Amino acid sequence: MTLTHDSRASATPLTSGRWAFTRAAAGGVAAQATYALSNFVLQFAAARLLGLDGLGRYSALYAFTILATAISGGFVGDSLTVLDRADRSIRAGLQAWLTIIAVATSSIAGFVFWSIGFVNAATALAFGVATAAFLVEDALRRSLMALFRFWRVAVVDLSGLAASVSVIVATWRISGRLTLAHLMVALLVGQVCATLIAISLLPSHERIVVAMRGAAMRTVAAYGGWRAVQQLVRPALLAAVRVLCLLVSSVAAVGALEAARVYTAPAMLVVGGLNSYLFATYARTRDRPLESMVRRVDRTVLVLIAIVGSFGLVAVVAIPVLGPVLSGGEYDLSVAAVASWSLFAASVAAVTPFGQLASVRGEQRAVLMWRTADSVATVAVVAAGLALGLSIMWVPLVLAIGSISGGLAIRMLVLRPRTSRYNRAP
Repeated sequence: MTLTHDSRASATPLTSGRWAFTRAAAGGVAAQATYALSNFVLQFAAARLLGLDGLGRYSALYAFTILATAISGGFVGDSLTVLDRADRSIRAGLQAWLTIIAVATSSIAGFVFWSIGFVNAATALAFGVATAAFLVEDALRRSLMALFRFWRVAVVDLSGLAASVSVIVATWRISGRLTLAHLMVALLVGQVCATLIAISLLPSHERIVVAMRGAAMRTVAAYGGWRAVQQLVRPALLAAVRVLCLLVSSVAAVGALEAARVYTAPAMLVVGGLNSYLFATYARTRDRPLESMVRRVDRTVLVLIAIVGSFGLVAVVAIPVLGPVLSGGEYDLSVAAVASWSLFAASVAAVTPFGQLASVRGEQRAVLMWRTADSVATVAVVAAGLALGLSIMWVPLVLAIGSISGGLAIRMLVLRPRTSRYNRAP
């Protein structure tokens, strides 16, 4: 496996002082926040201007786009972070796989949604092209993240959002209405604009496009394939749990559980942003002894738990004040559900760094195995608990316990036995 050691890259925050660390970490959170804001604004526009039917169709289409992005992000995005992008064959392999994934997912999805009558031909075409553009733009975002240019990622996201909103406003003023096809075009224009901005913000040596001949397809697939599958584990777990909850409880109860999840979303936002920063850091410092890095991750995990735990405590205490803002006074948030989702966010913060470090050190298969095992076991425990009368409001607590178990397994059974093997520069 060819690894990233680019002498042209700036020093990492780990070697540039505490201020650089804080600035880069804050940039990671900001990039995650602008990404979430872009998603929210388009969903809000769909809810206000397309009605319930249009919102449902847009949500289904956009959910697939996010799924395709998770696959591409693991396969291409993580690979370009860890592998040596300066190697021409590696760069050609990254380009080739990005092209294959973007074309395959967008064309197949567009055709399927059109063939089953879910959307018309124009909407399907706009959706397919927008999805392909989304994946290309995401790869460029990941390139900026690999260089610790997180604040530039935020600029890219906001530029794309501004372009999408401009299309929506212009369409509404010209035609007096907005269709699902119009919203897909707005998404496409936003992604194209964000792509151009991202290219302009990348260093010149990162803008190189090489010929596909001699592409290291197998090398990229050997690392990225496992990471892509791993990216699907948690979404699949949450989807399975939602189905179980719907089978044993009412839609209203599941809605209350989802409302609590949305209420605690800021904690997950912080976790996602910091983890984006940490993954890039672990990739950049792969030549350091594993033993010292594991100790560093131990300290990082304690800090993350403290941060996310504080968010969770504030969230529970502030329910009487902030709850009505979310619910509009139509229902009350469940304290148990909010506390459970907060603990789940803390568990993600606690275990993800171990999985990231192990994946960077070539143990992505073991990470996938343990994450899959704890997810399957968690689903089984949730099913048994619900059958025995467990309130669905406590289901996120079961998810948190399963997540912690998988993370400890990676720490103790994957990283620890291999410290002597990796306790030297490669």
